[in-house]
Amino acid sequence: MLQYIADLKPETGLAPPHAHPDRYRLQEWLSFTGSEIHKAFLFPTFWYKDDAAKAAARERIGKTLAVVADHLSRRDHLVGDRFTVADAHLAWALLLLRPAGIDVTNWPSLADYLARMRARPQVKAAVEMETALYKTLAT
Repeated sequence: MLQYIADLKPETGLAPPHAHPDRYRLQEWLSFTGSEIHKAFLFPTFWYKDDAAKAAARERIGKTLAVVADHLSRRDHLVGDRFTVADAHLAWALLLLRPAGIDVTNWPSLADYLARMRARPQVKAAVEMETALYKTLAT
């Protein structure tokens, strides 16, 4: 869905153009984030009830985050040299990890990356909007 949204306005550069090698890296990171990081938030937060299962899930996500942290230790963005929808997806997924008891500051490159993403005006506005919506739904 994120790639489709990016393709609606190709002039924004939120996805590399068709047939560009980075297009496939974008797909790779969108899939990785959705299947390995986003789902990792769900298990310890909502599905697992006992502490041992939650601890095991946190250990698994730590290994996954180490892969991303290593990748981002050498670059500012997931794909190419600019912000893409893969960065938006990863920033959102990293923000979801705190309620699951996972602190991204354990990976300095992830903490730096998330700080850079949160400083972007549109990301900041999106986080503020989602936070307000969550507070509305929680009451």
